[in-house]
Amino acid sequence: MKSKRRIITYFLSSSLVSLVACAGLTPTPVHELLMNPRDYEGKSIVISGNVTDRSSLLIARYFVLKDKTGEIQVFTDRALPAVGAHLRVRGHVKQPLVFGSTDLVVFEEEPVATRN
Repeated sequence: MKSKRRIITYFLSSSLVSLVACAGLTPTPVHELLMNPRDYEGKSIVISGNVTDRSSLLIARYFVLKDKTGEIQVFTDRALPAVGAHLRVRGHVKQPLVFGSTDLVVFEEEPVATRN
């Protein structure tokens, strides 16, 4: 009886971990995006970290999000967050922007749905 209970507990625990990972609740480390951007292209993922910088250009707004593994530029349509804010952002990796010999990997935040 106890072994049956352990098997059921193990199965439920494994299922819960899989669901959390699949639902995008676990943030992807920024370093993974920077090292393998093509693996994440077109996929909706979550990243998390602290805002270290922000900028608003004529045609684009972005902020820099830093986690313990690296930092990435996040392009957004919403108001820019404050420097120092801790955020979870859902979005996708854009094809690297090329500046001379430097490839810049950027993350584009998915628009947040507005409520009526």
